[in-house]
Amino acid sequence: MRKQKNLLKIALLASISLSIVSCNKGDRMATDSQVKNPKNVKGATARVGATTGISVLPQSGVQDQYYIVSKVSNRALTNPGSIGVQMLQTELVSPGTVPSSNADLTIAYYGNVTNPANFDPGSYTAYRIQWGSMNPNTLTNSFWDVLSSWQDGSSAVVWSRIDQDSQLFVFQRTGAADSSVYIRNLFSGKYLQIRGTQDVNITSGAVVEQWSYSGNPNQKFFINVR
Repeated sequence: MRKQKNLLKIALLASISLSIVSCNKGDRMATDSQVKNPKNVKGATARVGATTGISVLPQSGVQDQYYIVSKVSNRALTNPGSIGVQMLQTELVSPGTVPSSNADLTIAYYGNVTNPANFDPGSYTAYRIQWGSMNPNTLTNSFWDVLSSWQDGSSAVVWSRIDQDSQLFVFQRTGAADSSVYIRNLFSGKYLQIRGTQDVNITSGAVVEQWSYSGNPNQKFFINVR
């Protein structure tokens, strides 16, 4: 009789242990699912504090102050300082920190352009990007430009204002939850990217070029308001 009671106790304990293991496994699976879908994670935030992406850009004939960070490296694009010099990334940025004034950009709304060459048919909002800030006023005659070419590998450079499509850019959402964007040159329709393989394009001093669409992280950027 005592032996039978002991066997019943063992069976009951085994049943309870199996229930506990089953519940824990279910909880872990739910957590894995939330991690795979960041939208379900309470309090999830985008890298470098870029939480609004394209929506922070001027939506009318105005301009505002920004800095832009590469997604592949978390480094800010900074002014190389001279006309004709290729743009580059340098300063590492992390949540709660901002780059120096060398990364200051003033982005001005240009307007909507319908059916530009080398784009799918449609209307695109174009912007002019100038180095420097409005307050304090450090603006110079230095603008983002791509050497007038449709070729992959053409350099993104600093140039004086020339009012050509090579100095106009279109920002397009990547579709990621982190609000990253692609930056396309209006003249060529190609995408800015950080040049080099992964061991190069994460380093300080890696330069900016244009390339056909790849969707790789080195073609993705964060827009940040100053």
